Amino acid sequence: MNEIKNKLVAAFIFITFTISILYGLLVYNAMKYTEDDILTRRLILEAANYLKQVEQTPNTALLPNSIGLRSYLSSSPDLPSWLEVQPLGTRELHNMEKHIGVFAIPQTDQTLYIALNELDTSSLESETPVLILMLTSVGILITFIGLMLGLFFSNQISKPIALLTHDVATRKVKDKAQFYGQDRDDEVGALSQAFSDLVIRLQSFIAREKKFTQYVSHEFRTPISLVKNAVAILKLPEQNKDRFERNLNRIESATIEMESLINTFLCLGRENTKLKLANIDVCKLLNSNLQRNALANQSKKVDVNLIIENELTIQNDENLLNILIDNVIRNIFIHGDSKAKITAVDNTVIFENDIVDTPLKTDDSSTSYGMEIIHELAEKMNITISTDIINNHYQLKMAFKT
Repeated sequence: MNEIKNKLVAAFIFITFTISILYGLLVYNAMKYTEDDILTRRLILEAANYLKQVEQTPNTALLPNSIGLRSYLSSSPDLPSWLEVQPLGTRELHNMEKHIGVFAIPQTDQTLYIALNELDTSSLESETPVLILMLTSVGILITFIGLMLGLFFSNQISKPIALLTHDVATRKVKDKAQFYGQDRDDEVGALSQAFSDLVIRLQSFIAREKKFTQYVSHEFRTPISLVKNAVAILKLPEQNKDRFERNLNRIESATIEMESLINTFLCLGRENTKLKLANIDVCKLLNSNLQRNALANQSKKVDVNLIIENELTIQNDENLLNILIDNVIRNIFIHGDSKAKITAVDNTVIFENDIVDTPLKTDDSSTSYGMEIIHELAEKMNITISTDIINNHYQLKMAFKT
């Protein structure tokens, strides 16, 4: 954070120092050019005054002479040779620190020469060191003011960032992430909102990871136990063909079930599932899933009756819908008693079965992991799920939006 403050202070110092230098050069050059302009105008005024006298009283006209100013006519014996060669007009001779003016006198063959000594008529040159000192002092003062302003504004700019950083580092976020500056309509507010969004996404990821772990530990327990028991039996020395095939079928059924579970968990574990919409024959999907689960659960003697009162075609993601129906039918085989019925009517599929127990429950919730999975899948596909239990008769309705 100090690095930002230092950069801001350095920027203010650089800007104010540059302004001071430019201001000093501007003032000095303005004074220099003003002085030159004043001296040039004096030459013109002195010449105009003399020419007016010549016009009115030529015999008594007096050449302009004063401190630092000397005038000559072209016929004057003391006319300096360096001045005599100058052309008409006004100019400054920098090497001699003089301003000169050469003017033609009308109706005569005479020329008026005026020389103005800059050092005798102006104190700018002699006071230049003092002027430079004053301008330097003003520049230092401006730079110091820039330093103070830099410190002030750097604190004002970096303070919200420092407060946001401290808030992000120290706050223990539980449910909703709201950090300092979220109500600000500037970059700090945007940064605070970005942090909040990031925390919410991380919370969502952690929640999905936690659920994934819970689902895996719960749902994989049964098929893994089946595989372990079947393998243990196959290792026994005395084997017959029926026992061998029966245990192989158990391993195959457990493998099919684990494959289905893996597809389900991968689907639930994705942050954003984009639906791949397609026209789906729901009745055909029910048939295929019923046959597959019957094969995977040969040891479960559940008689499932499929009743199709009307054809049902919807537009949704076929893979996700297949996983959803597979989970519902698998629950029928796992938790059902002896009879079950699946009815496709209108835009709804009704799953019914008698149950020995209610579906497996968590310690803290009346909703089973299996039902949590089903509801999450349905939510992803905008399918309405409703359940009901009356006298150990379980009913699940799956309503599709048309």
